[in-house]
Amino acid sequence: AEGARARADFRDLLLKRYHSVLGAWRAFDTDKNGRLSFFEFMRACQELGVNQGALKYGPRQLWDAVDMDRSGFISLEEIDAELAGVLSTLAACIWVSHGSLDAAWTLRFNKRNFSFRLPKEDFVLACNDIGFPGDAAETFDLLRSDLAFAGLSRKEFDILGLWFAEEGRGVPVSPLHESAELEQTARIRDTHDVRRGPSAREVRESAGKAKRQFKQLLLESYGTFVRAWRQGLDRDHNGVLDYKEFKRACADVGYAGPRLELWKQLDNNENGTVSLRELDAATADMIEKLLYLAVKRHGSWLVVWQEFFDQRGSDRVKSQAFIDGCRLLGYKGNAERLFDLLDMDRTKYLTWGQTEWLEAAIMGEELPEPKPEPEDVGDFYI
Repeated sequence: AEGARARADFRDLLLKRYHSVLGAWRAFDTDKNGRLSFFEFMRACQELGVNQGALKYGPRQLWDAVDMDRSGFISLEEIDAELAGVLSTLAACIWVSHGSLDAAWTLRFNKRNFSFRLPKEDFVLACNDIGFPGDAAETFDLLRSDLAFAGLSRKEFDILGLWFAEEGRGVPVSPLHESAELEQTARIRDTHDVRRGPSAREVRESAGKAKRQFKQLLLESYGTFVRAWRQGLDRDHNGVLDYKEFKRACADVGYAGPRLELWKQLDNNENGTVSLRELDAATADMIEKLLYLAVKRHGSWLVVWQEFFDQRGSDRVKSQAFIDGCRLLGYKGNAERLFDLLDMDRTKYLTWGQTEWLEAAIMGEELPEPKPEPEDVGDFYI
């Protein structure tokens, strides 16, 4: 209840200062990636006067209240779920009918080619034409974040791009609407059925493309695959990524390609879940090599942690102590890089709580003996 009250008070403050939630969002989402990072949110709180007592909650209390899914980012849906629902539905209708905002604006909404602002009646007519089930007149008012007297600008209309892929990042389809994706996929498939099949070159170029795009988005959002795995993918910390977690991750990082195709590329063994190894073999190799030495030679990771790393029992293992422990254990990988990957909070030390998940991250009770491979540094080989 306290969290809901904090979110409501925060939204009221946005309306008081910016007169619209979308106006505030455009001001705070400085990198225009469709979500607020912790630092963007802290800057927003400062501008809103939260630090000076504008609300009874402090910035960090607000962050904990608004970041409901604990993703490390704040979405428009978490600030105003009703508003986000209306706009995402409109975005899905635009995608199904026109495939892009540009096409929808030019061919449907602004087909009378207004130079400045679109009248409400044209917007309502266009919404009816594309099958938008919501209240088009009310949605028009919601989009007018500049609160100008006359019409809707293209800049205000472009806020719907939150539910589309960024330019150059694949198919512009909303990751939040499976029905829109499935319908468009069926249309594309029908088109492909009447033409020649893909060439060998096309097959090679398309193989794994979705996975590469998704991994790049993970690195842009989280910095490393370890942090992505712990904070954005394996949310219930059971050692695997299920499809529900996968769908949320796609939305969080802004992946807007066909999710079903991506899932198939990730789930190599088709067992219905994705492991850290299936996501990134190099990162999994680093952890697996260390766990092989720990579990096979000493029984468990806990025993090794206590005897090789946390020898003082302080539950704080700094970089050099970790590197020395790896050497004593016989680990020949890049211990410094592994420490950096595991230190997700950048505290410059590791605790048992930060590392106890490692065994679960490697699928199966039996850890296979690692094969000799080129030295790796986590996200790539050298």
